[in-house]
Amino acid sequence: FGINMEVMKDNSDSRLADMLIQGLTMGVLNVSKKIDTFKGDADKKVIGLAKEFKKFQQEGIEFLKKYL
Repeated sequence: FGINMEVMKDNSDSRLADMLIQGLTMGVLNVSKKIDTFKGDADKKVIGLAKEFKKFQQEGIEFLKKYL
């Protein structure tokens, strides 16, 4: 509901990019914490997948910056 309200208020490219960047940034922080927490206990494949996902999110942030 909150996202719909934000988009109705301002659906410009820059605002949408800003909202997506905020979400991706929270995702990067979250997955970074999880990697640090579980790097000694989790399977290396799982950690590798988490690192790939983190990289994917970071690339998304860089891509969206041009719309700000």
